[in-house]
Order: sequence, then structure tokens, then C-alpha cells
Amino acid sequence: MCLLSPFTLPTDYSCWLGLPTGMVSIVCATLYKVSWEPDPCCKYQVEYNACELSRLPLSTLRTSAPVVLVRRDDTSRKRLHNVIAMTALAYCLRKLFELYTD
Repeated sequence: MCLLSPFTLPTDYSCWLGLPTGMVSIVCATLYKVSWEPDPCCKYQVEYNACELSRLPLSTLRTSAPVVLVRRDDTSRKRLHNVIAMTALAYCLRKLFELYTD
């Protein structure tokens, strides 16, 4: 929203919507970086793919609805999230600079 507001809103309003949403993006990225990223459990996700589940020997289990966790590499998603947050930071800094220099 922060990066799209200059293209969709009039110039007078894009700053007032872009700055708060940019700050929220930066805070969320920072919070994720310090709290969840170091946790090794965040690498595991529930497997829903029926093709992958059919290859596992689930018939030997006693439960009727097993939950299968798979370790997945989410480095590209984290990088994309950080790039978007850094772009939002640059946008917010530029807008703040423009506000205070005018």
C-alpha cells in the first residue's frame, strides 16, 4: 500500500497514507526478524499436497487424521519481504525529508 499510494492517490494524500503503511511494514519486518526468524520451528509447514502424502506410509499410524510437517526453505520469501520493507523504509525516509525541507 505504501509503495502504491503515489500512483493511485492524489499527491496531497499519498504522503499521509504512504507513511503510516510504510512504517507498519518496517515494524512487521523488524518484529519478524528479531522474534520468529531465529526459531527453527518456523521452517516447518503442514503438508497438504495429496501426491506427496500418498508416498508416506501413513497406513501404519493409529490416528485417522495425521498432521505431516515438512521442512521447507523459505529464504526467497524472507528476502522478498525484506526487500519490500527496505523499499518502504527508503520511501518513508524520502517522504519525511520532503516534508521537513518544504
